[in-house]
Amino acid sequence: MEDYLQKLSDMIRTKKISQFSVFPDDKTFKIIKKDKTEINKTFKANPAKYETKYVATVTLSTIPNNIKRNDTIFSIAIDIYLVEDGRRNESKSWGLLLKYRPNDLEEHPFKMKLIEKMIQWVYKKQVTSGFDGLYYEKIEKKLDILKNKYKKKASRTKSSKKKLSKKRSLKRSSNKYSLKRQSKKHSLKRKSKKN
Repeated sequence: MEDYLQKLSDMIRTKKISQFSVFPDDKTFKIIKKDKTEINKTFKANPAKYETKYVATVTLSTIPNNIKRNDTIFSIAIDIYLVEDGRRNESKSWGLLLKYRPNDLEEHPFKMKLIEKMIQWVYKKQVTSGFDGLYYEKIEKKLDILKNKYKKKASRTKSSKKKLSKKRSLKRSSNKYSLKRQSKKHSLKRKSKKN
C-alpha cells in the first residue's frame, strides 16, 4: 500500500492536479489547473462571463507516512460554488469530503474518471457531506448505485448513437439505390427515344 500511495502522490504532483477547478455544467470535462486564489482572479478579470455559473474546486490529498489500518491515507474534496460578483460565493456552496482508509483504497483504487462522475453527483446533490467528511466505506453502497446509474446512462447513449448511425447509413444506401434506379430509367428513356 505504501508503494501504491507513493505512486499516487507522484502522479498527482507530476500532473499538477492536487487542486484544480471544473465547470460542472460544461459537457467537456476540462480541467483548469488553478488554485482557489488564481481561479478567483480569473472570475474578477471577466465577471460577466462567469456570472451565475457554478464551479467545482477539487483537492486531492495523500498522507503516505506511517500507514495504520484506521488512518485516513487519501482524500478527495469537491466543493461546488456559485460565481457571483466576480468571485466564488462561499454562502452558496456545498461539497463532499471523501476519505479513504488503507482497505478502501486497496479495494477501490483511484481513477481520474471517478472524479468526473463524482463532480456530477455532488453538483446534482446526489452525494454530499459535512465539513468532517465521510469515509468511503460509509457511502460505498450509495456510490455503487450511482456508478451503476452512470454506466447504464453511458450504455444508453452509446446504443442510441449506434442506432442513429445505422439509420444514416441505411438512408445513404437507399438514396444510392434510388439514384441508380433513376439513372437506369433515364438511360432506358433515352434509348427508347433514339429508337
